[in-house]
Amino acid sequence: MINRKLLHDIPRRITASGDAIILPEQTADLAFIIERGTAKNARTGRTFGPNTLLLPLELFALENYRSHIIAATPCAVICCPRQLVQKTLAAEDRLTWPLSRSLAGDIMRRQGVGAEGVDAA
Repeated sequence: MINRKLLHDIPRRITASGDAIILPEQTADLAFIIERGTAKNARTGRTFGPNTLLLPLELFALENYRSHIIAATPCAVICCPRQLVQKTLAAEDRLTWPLSRSLAGDIMRRQGVGAEGVDAA
């Protein structure tokens, strides 16, 4: 698990209500964590509150995000490099990262999402 002390020095992005946090086809090279405020998945309507890692399945399984996340209220968003997430998970156990990616990929395939991040027809 990533601890709060580690996140202290990672850049934040402040977004106004209605602003995009994650866009479809955006490279999944950053993990986004809501620090303050709420966000919403534009397609499903699902809302996310503080201390939420946005779209972990997409982060782990895909090279590009497929979802569109917007700020429902003004938000402070921690923008953590994916490599830092990988390094932190690997520090606990070197198999955690590849196992997480494999499990996320399996879940995404069951949901009908191919490796390219698009719904399989």
